[in-house]
Amino acid sequence: MSKKSVTFTFKPNDLANIEMHIHKGDMQREFQRVIETEIKPSIARGISPVRGKRNFAKYKNPARYPGDQKQSNKPNLELTGEMLKEYVARESDGISVTIGIHGDAPEDVLVRANANQNGTVNKNGEVAIAARPFMIKDGEEFNSKISIAIRKAFVSVITKALKSMKGR
Repeated sequence: MSKKSVTFTFKPNDLANIEMHIHKGDMQREFQRVIETEIKPSIARGISPVRGKRNFAKYKNPARYPGDQKQSNKPNLELTGEMLKEYVARESDGISVTIGIHGDAPEDVLVRANANQNGTVNKNGEVAIAARPFMIKDGEEFNSKISIAIRKAFVSVITKALKSMKGR
């Protein structure tokens, strides 16, 4: 039985040129897939995708929420779906992607996202909306399952770029 070996020889400038061979649409699609298959399902189960944050805080008064759409014991952020529809992956400069709700989202979505992410207090200083972190902030990371999915997405995109460089 014979085995085929695949080799790739880097030329001095190849690593710097990988970026030119990465298809930005593929990169955005891979990371959007991570959002749809890992991050949003975690949020729907009431579990924060942020490392160390665990389950979302329970609702203070579940009877106040409209249409019996939310579970009283396991909060999620899917009441209308408008906010999570804006939770997207976007390509950035170089080989990078941003994940979250971006500044050009509708104003009401940004307000809702901020209130859920950071929580709010009423005029008496009591918690009105408990913080339910669903996006990472500076210095934070996604949980390990999501981090692994992100690494796999990068591997997929870079592998495609390396394959397109073969023979050049």
